[in-house]
Amino acid sequence: MDYAMKEKTFYIILSCCLLAYVLTGCQLGKHYTRPDLDLPQELPNGIAGDSASMADYSWQEIYTDTLLQELIEQTLVYNKDMLIAAARVKELAAMKRIDFANMLPSVDLRVYAEKEGDNYGGDNYSSDNQFDLKGNIAWELDLWGKLRWARDTSMADFVASIENRRA
Repeated sequence: MDYAMKEKTFYIILSCCLLAYVLTGCQLGKHYTRPDLDLPQELPNGIAGDSASMADYSWQEIYTDTLLQELIEQTLVYNKDMLIAAARVKELAAMKRIDFANMLPSVDLRVYAEKEGDNYGGDNYSSDNQFDLKGNIAWELDLWGKLRWARDTSMADFVASIENRRA
C-alpha cells in the first residue's frame, strides 16, 4: 500500500470516529413530561394543603394516638439519624461560610523568631538571633465562575440538608 492510500484510510477512520463522537452527544430521548397524579385534596386527619407543606405541621398534629406519640418521642430521643442530620447541617453551614470567604481577599502574616549560638573556638561564643516577618495578600479573581459556582453549590447543599433533617 502506498503512502497516499494509508493517509486516505487514516482520514476516513478519523472522520468516522469524530462523527461517532459527535452523534453520541446528541439527545435522542423524549423530553420529560410530568405524569398526572390522582392525589387526595386533604391529608388523612383533615389537614388541608399540598404534600410539600406537610413538613410544616408538627407530628403531634398528624399522629393523635397517645401510645404512638410516646413511641415517637422515645425514638426521637435515641434517633442517631436525626443526630447525624443535625451534624450534617452544621457541617454544611460551615462549608457555606468557607465558600463565601474564598471569594474575598486573604491576608496572611507570620512571625518567626530563632535564637542560635555559635562557639567555634571554645571562648568565642556569639549569639545569632534571627527574626522574620512575612506577609502575604492574595485574591483569586473569579473569571470563569469557579468560586461563584462553589458558593451556589454549597448554599444548595446547605438548604438540602435542612430539608433532609426536616423530612
